[in-house]
Amino acid sequence: MSLKLRDSYKLIAKDYLNKKSQPWEDYKSFKSLIVPKINQITIDLGAANGRNLINDDSNFSIALELCFDLLLGFIGPKNSQKVAGALPKTPFRKNSSDNLLCIAVLHHIENKEIVSASFQEMERISTCPSSLILSVWRRYRYDYRNKIFDAMKKKQNLNPLINHNRPWFDSNKQIIAYRFYHYYTFKELYEFVKNSNYQFQKIKYIGGKYNDSNIFAQLITTSG
Repeated sequence: MSLKLRDSYKLIAKDYLNKKSQPWEDYKSFKSLIVPKINQITIDLGAANGRNLINDDSNFSIALELCFDLLLGFIGPKNSQKVAGALPKTPFRKNSSDNLLCIAVLHHIENKEIVSASFQEMERISTCPSSLILSVWRRYRYDYRNKIFDAMKKKQNLNPLINHNRPWFDSNKQIIAYRFYHYYTFKELYEFVKNSNYQFQKIKYIGGKYNDSNIFAQLITTSG
């Protein structure tokens, strides 16, 4: 992850902690479709304040987060281990987790090679068999696709619509910082998975006004 992204999260940390004190509803919706493993160790790769680990059914959980200010406001399980760091290089040993979370993380990575390296790192720290739950923001969501189609018709540059710096607004509607987003197609995500030792177990579009804004997927390892 970039230093620029870390600095952006440092700027929004206080407001984030004030606004996000419960698990993300879209994640809860997807997680409800999955039968949990027994005695699992979960690592949340990009945990923020640990909100998605609340009510986690793991024996033990680890929160990895690049912004130390968010870790200081940790609200996950009391026995969780909190670690400062980020993909694509983590401090965990090989085969250290049988359940990984990578929720709303990969779409903040600007470089495809770093995304590929992140998949390799997730494979390295996973047991076999293991589960990875990830989400990315979807490009062709209903309330956004027409912008892209209009730009195509006008033969405009699509890059600003696909690789986008989105503002974070505080409670007074003032912009605090910008964060990079790459909006994914399923085909793009599929290519990263195809070139890894993961395979799709479950896929669902969830969230937003039309319940199609995010691609959620559960992946399982196919080899060690």
